[in-house]
Amino acid sequence: MSEGNELNRIILHIGAHKTASTHFHRLMRANAARLTPGDVHVAKKEDIRRNLTRQIRQMRRVFSGSGHRQDMPGGVGARMAGTAQTLFLSDENLIGTSQNLLGHRFDGVSWLGSRRWLRAWLARMFGRPLIYPHAERRMVIVSRMLSGVDQEIYIAIRNPVTFLASNYCETIRFHGYQDFAEYRRGIDAAALSWAAFIQRLSDTLPGVPITVWRQEDYPQVAPQLVARVLDVKQKRVRIPAKLQEVVRPGLSARAVEGIAALCRDKPDRWTRDEIEAIAEEFPRSESNPPPSLLTPEEAAELDAQYRDDLQTIAAMPGVTLIAP
Repeated sequence: MSEGNELNRIILHIGAHKTASTHFHRLMRANAARLTPGDVHVAKKEDIRRNLTRQIRQMRRVFSGSGHRQDMPGGVGARMAGTAQTLFLSDENLIGTSQNLLGHRFDGVSWLGSRRWLRAWLARMFGRPLIYPHAERRMVIVSRMLSGVDQEIYIAIRNPVTFLASNYCETIRFHGYQDFAEYRRGIDAAALSWAAFIQRLSDTLPGVPITVWRQEDYPQVAPQLVARVLDVKQKRVRIPAKLQEVVRPGLSARAVEGIAALCRDKPDRWTRDEIEAIAEEFPRSESNPPPSLLTPEEAAELDAQYRDDLQTIAAMPGVTLIAP
């Protein structure tokens, strides 16, 4: 750590969704408090969402697609960090939500002003299918609000086959049942390119280092990631026993069927408690697997694309791919 108590480094852990983000955040809090008290501040999720995530929508009206507007407030990081030199911010919703994971983006329509319905129609008809379609605009806003301090991006990626299914389940768990075809919004699975997404981030935030790892490798690389953020030796990192479990297991196929029946029988009258009761009644297990949502051909295509994406990401300038 550098001398002095002025904030000089911000780590933005931006997910992705369903890649053990909550576990990593809790692991960072546990180790920062023990190894670097006062030097690294791991912000609470509610503080991040109050100070950053929920401000993104408000800041859109002062955002210009060609750059930063000067009237956008900066210096949020220094206020959140207190006297710490490093600020760790973890919230996957900074780049979007699991509900809007897939979408179309039609660029060059700033002249439409507030005509949101027309924007949406043009995007659906003529836009590019993308994963996290508005991530660039959101991250520019976040970066500007944290301006004046060196920033780094940390993000986990996941095989699109399980990533898509897991986020679909998360969406119906929080927002009620919808058909998988409706969730996909007519987007071909090939749009789930992590290499393209990382390149978009790199192009949007030039000079900002990006650290990437596979969700499938997380149990092995978690100590390495914590040590990297805290700037300590890996052998000093500890994983508390209470964090050696899955924070929130995904839904089983039977649970999805139960949620579908609940929402069909009680449209607009179901509750989150009822959905959670179904999830607990039919927990995921070897005999109760997750839903199978893609065709074998789509799954094979995405598996191959994921392998190609990893090779592309590993060769990107300014990007570090962490492996066991």
